[in-house]
Amino acid sequence: TLTFLTGGSERARIDSSGKMGLGTNSPSQNLHIYQATGDDVGIRIQNSDGFAELEVDADELNYNADSHVFNNQADSVERMRINSSGNLGLGEDSPQKRLHVSTSGSGIQEVQWLNNAQAVGADVGSALVFTGTSSNNGLARIQGAFQGSGTGDGGYLTFDTRAVTSGTLTERLRITAAGQLLINTTSPANSDTNIEVHDTSVPEFSFARNDTSITAGNGIGRIRFYGNDSNGTFQECARISATADGTHQTDDKATRLTFWTTEGGSSTPTERLRIHQQGHGEFHNGAITRVVVGDDVSLSGASQVVTGIPSWATKITIILYRASLNGTQDFLVQLRAGG
Repeated sequence: TLTFLTGGSERARIDSSGKMGLGTNSPSQNLHIYQATGDDVGIRIQNSDGFAELEVDADELNYNADSHVFNNQADSVERMRINSSGNLGLGEDSPQKRLHVSTSGSGIQEVQWLNNAQAVGADVGSALVFTGTSSNNGLARIQGAFQGSGTGDGGYLTFDTRAVTSGTLTERLRITAAGQLLINTTSPANSDTNIEVHDTSVPEFSFARNDTSITAGNGIGRIRFYGNDSNGTFQECARISATADGTHQTDDKATRLTFWTTEGGSSTPTERLRIHQQGHGEFHNGAITRVVVGDDVSLSGASQVVTGIPSWATKITIILYRASLNGTQDFLVQLRAGG
């Protein structure tokens, strides 16, 4: 054993096994540093460019440096870095955010796995939670889990948000193992559905054109139907479209609705039915205007005038809804110019 003393007191020793102790005469590791008081104990490594320190205080290890860089054993590849801003980079030597993960390679590279080592079971999985403070239940959550009790049952993905009243995380959207998109429900009412929306009141889909200069003929929203038989190329089969029937202003939104179908031997939809802003219906080869002459009333000799028949109406259907004639009176229909 080799000991080092100053002022008559031992300061360091190298024992017979080659272990060195600083402040201790019984080193348990190759280098053992001991501080007899509760003060920090540490090591400083320094050159003319700067320094780094390794300190221990109350079972806590502190590594003091402007940036922390972790390389491979050969010191040829950087694996991880914590820069002076506290940003952590994995595979990235200049992290821009709190966690910046970078990789390289062709195709899609998986950069993160969330794993739950619990045995396979229904609703067993992992989640990513977004919080505002450490004292709340979270603001939002994305979680993936087994859909059933076996690996063959597949998995599902859910998106949760914080409820306004209760403050608890509530599921809002689910993608099932079958690829179904469910909103506000965990189980579809129709097993064949692709998208299903549930609500305690009236479920709605909305289409909103964000444009302040809509004029006649501009599209407002469309639903298109496609098929890819038999060569694998998708072609449009049918369409429902909402189109401006005039220039839109505040509280003035003239709009028509059109229905399109594709005839056999063609791959181009043709407009078949148009419902104009006034509610008149027009087929592609003519027009039908629904005029209610009577609703469960008897028609007398008095004239009943119906206006608003559009100029394009080349064919007119007059519907007598629960109407009857009295006696031997004749029922005459007179069309006048000007609608």
